[in-house]
Amino acid sequence: MSPGIVLSIAALLILTAYAGASDRPRAILVFEQSDVRGPFYAAIFSGLRAKVNSAQARPVTRYVENLELGRFHGVGYEQSLGEPFAIKYQDRPIGVILTVGSAALDHAIRWRPELWPGVPIVLAFDDEKSSTDAELPTDVTGRLTRLRPADMVTAAEEVDGEVRNRAPSLWQDYGWELAAITVALVLQTVLIIALLYEHGWRRIAEFEASQRMAELAHMNRCATAGELSSTMAHELNQPLGAIQCNAAAGQRLLATGSPDLEEIGLILRDIKRDTVRASSVIEHMHRLLSKMPSETWDVNLDEVIREVFEFMSPQALAAGARLDRVPMTGTSVVRGDPVQLQQVVLNLVLNALDSVCSRPLGERRIAGLTHPSGTSLVEVAISDSGPGVQQDRLANIFEPFVTTKSKGLGMGLPIARSIVEAHGGQIWAENRDSGGAVFRFKLPRAIARRQ
Repeated sequence: MSPGIVLSIAALLILTAYAGASDRPRAILVFEQSDVRGPFYAAIFSGLRAKVNSAQARPVTRYVENLELGRFHGVGYEQSLGEPFAIKYQDRPIGVILTVGSAALDHAIRWRPELWPGVPIVLAFDDEKSSTDAELPTDVTGRLTRLRPADMVTAAEEVDGEVRNRAPSLWQDYGWELAAITVALVLQTVLIIALLYEHGWRRIAEFEASQRMAELAHMNRCATAGELSSTMAHELNQPLGAIQCNAAAGQRLLATGSPDLEEIGLILRDIKRDTVRASSVIEHMHRLLSKMPSETWDVNLDEVIREVFEFMSPQALAAGARLDRVPMTGTSVVRGDPVQLQQVVLNLVLNALDSVCSRPLGERRIAGLTHPSGTSLVEVAISDSGPGVQQDRLANIFEPFVTTKSKGLGMGLPIARSIVEAHGGQIWAENRDSGGAVFRFKLPRAIARRQ
């Protein structure tokens, strides 16, 4: 649509407003929504002034206010515009208000009751949707026109004389594609950030779970020490009593005046042996009760079983049970925490010892076996000659609070499973065909674990 048509429509509407109220002042107040300076709008307003003046007996005054709503927003800014208008146009009566843009129309309708009551409003360059949705007063007039791109080019040519050809930008040619790529990149960035946060939270949760498992394992070791306290006290009393007797015998020999040095040497040797034995019991107790951070070493599983069996031998002797150990041919070195792996074997041996107590004397046997499982695993089996595990309990024997003991809490085997799985292995139980149960667990060899 050419500027001439736009000018004719606007001028006709303004003249109609004047005709409806001939006694109104001959002044037009134009509200521009934003800065519309340029040859195109200059031609529009120049033609508008010419059209209005040519139809009137005397010239019409035109006031133009640029609201700059395209650059400044907010309720405070919009409210601040009303007071200056009241001061500026206090002595300048307005006959018609012309608004350029939907935002300017909204402000004119809002200010009119206070500043220009009853003054008709003519709208121009208002978008169709805003005008259709709005419920305009009866004295607000205007005509909606559609501007096609070809019409806008024609209007620009009539005003500027020529149109400078410019290559369209990428956003103009590929707007939807670029918008889709941008949205995809933003979504991927958000997803990556969320995954990083989730990974961090999972690491924290794993660390806290490991800490809780270590604390629970320590509590289990303390409970085990409580169960073995009488046996360990007996183990300490024997070497300490022997040391006391040998020391007394040595004193008597020295009191004779001509002591037998060879006999005194034998006495000192026995004292040293019993001291080492008592020290070993105390060391085992200290390792069992210690609460240290988990440390990873190369651990020989055969040595782990040997130490546990030596530690449990007094308890087994008191129960009339026999401990047999079958070491592995070749290396049985794994990577892990020696204290925690000893706790696994100790829990299994304690359960086996409790199980064989129901058998007659002479038939109470517990065996510890290590052997390779494939090329990268070492398997440990702790078997007993007891009655075995009830078939309906085999599936959940490692669950918390599931126990076959009358006074057990059911936490020894769950803790053993947690330790084995933390070392990258697996543990399970089964009944033997010849009677009794066997508990097995597999761990990666040290070389395979490092790789």
